Amino acid sequence: MKWQRMILRIALCLSIVTSFYLSYLIWLNPTKTVATTPIASETNTQGEMTTKNFRSLTDVFLPLQLVSVTDSQANETNSEQLIKSVLSEIGSSEMEQPKWTSYESADAFIEKTTIKNGFDFIFMNRISLNEAIDLFDLKLDLDAQLLDKELMFDQMSYNSETKTIHFVDAAKKSDLSANVTVDESEIATILKQEKVNWQRVTFTPELLLQHYLVDQPVQMKLYSYISTVQPYSVFRDSFFHTPQEATLSDDTNDLMLTDQSEVMTVQLDNRLVEYRDTDITGIHDNLYVKSYDYIRNLGMNYGNLRFLDRYENTLNYRIFVEGFPVFSNQNDGLVSMQFTEKAQNQDEWSVKIAASLNTIQIPIPSDKLIELPSNKSVLLDLQAQGLDLSRVSAIMVGYEWSDIKDTNVVDLVPTWYIKYDHTWQSQDALSQQLQQSAGEH
Repeated sequence: MKWQRMILRIALCLSIVTSFYLSYLIWLNPTKTVATTPIASETNTQGEMTTKNFRSLTDVFLPLQLVSVTDSQANETNSEQLIKSVLSEIGSSEMEQPKWTSYESADAFIEKTTIKNGFDFIFMNRISLNEAIDLFDLKLDLDAQLLDKELMFDQMSYNSETKTIHFVDAAKKSDLSANVTVDESEIATILKQEKVNWQRVTFTPELLLQHYLVDQPVQMKLYSYISTVQPYSVFRDSFFHTPQEATLSDDTNDLMLTDQSEVMTVQLDNRLVEYRDTDITGIHDNLYVKSYDYIRNLGMNYGNLRFLDRYENTLNYRIFVEGFPVFSNQNDGLVSMQFTEKAQNQDEWSVKIAASLNTIQIPIPSDKLIELPSNKSVLLDLQAQGLDLSRVSAIMVGYEWSDIKDTNVVDLVPTWYIKYDHTWQSQDALSQQLQQSAGEH
């Protein structure tokens, strides 16, 4: 135990030094110097400026889980590297002309879309199929008739028995399928990688359509990190079109940077950043890609930032740890973007981005495990409290950001999160909401 206390003391000392340094960046840098610091960049062979240290499109938009199915026995993983490798194989596979099918009954839909051998990419969020083709560089062509349908999906499946790829939309009980040529031997090799955590799951459409759930309790690691405050220049350099042109104003209690139609306010007390641009175009091409343009240059400065979900024209990105999203009641580790169309059918938009200056940087070694109940038992318990399962679209493990008082240490506590009415809530928060609702009635 002595060595653990010693490591914790060293970590706390590092956090104090980091805090003083970041405070210096925010408070003591001369105004003109901070306002005009350019992005780290280089010139390519064509003379164009390119930015270093940016996250790739695939890294940011990875599926949340992969489920491998053999003879109807299913196992899931959140391993980012494994998911990325399998997705790359799918992206390089030629797909034939697709066929779209809509099902009247849930039973028919389940029967036709359930696989016994193959694998499923789980997104836990409906994604535009046309836009996903660009995101994952899929060799899939949609004809005009299919494009007009504005198809969505929340699960991408490969059926090794029929050699077909399926884009499944549980909400609409529809499926777009195509014959595909996949290197199954290469994928089998990827799936056998060592040091990948697999969890046995069971397909349970009677509770949640197109969902795999865990029957047994789950052992999850508790992580601890040193939290840091990012200098606002990190967000300025990522959000502004020409950050070197942004001017800093000290006329208000909060910091404000402006450049033509762009405004960024930094609330130092609350450690929040709000950016607005009232004059943007190109949204009709691909909203996901447009949102990615704003966060790509954050690189790893903000941690492992990934896309989590989208509702209408609002997209949320969160920090991920070991393949699981981090949630906070104070929106720590969150970047949220809201796009608003100003003129119908003219591709004139505005955007509002909200982000926290707080992030996690330095892990503290820990072997502590926490046992969670199965997510199947969680749903049944919440259902007994009045939960309407038809309003639940997903359930997954997330890490709850918990500040340790009077330190810069953050515990990341594994917790079940339920996506209820398009909003992610912890099991405890949703239970309290249901109990309060029951009391009002």
